[in-house]
Amino acid sequence: MLRLALYWGILGLAAGPIAIYCLILLALYLDPACRAADANTCSLDAGLNLVLGAVGGFVLFFAGSLLRSALRRTGSE
Repeated sequence: MLRLALYWGILGLAAGPIAIYCLILLALYLDPACRAADANTCSLDAGLNLVLGAVGGFVLFFAGSLLRSALRRTGSE
């Protein structure tokens, strides 16, 4: 159960930054302040957002896998 949750957590470690990067690209496209070539006009910190996305993705996938496994165990007994 824990090993499977760890595998899912590692998958979330990869999926989280991918989702955050897509959201950053969407924000860059939609926000007129971020379209300019001047880096000071856009307040998006891509590196920090990607790290937070990785941590959040790991926690979300890990907890989801643990919860799913726990519900399967209690439902089968």
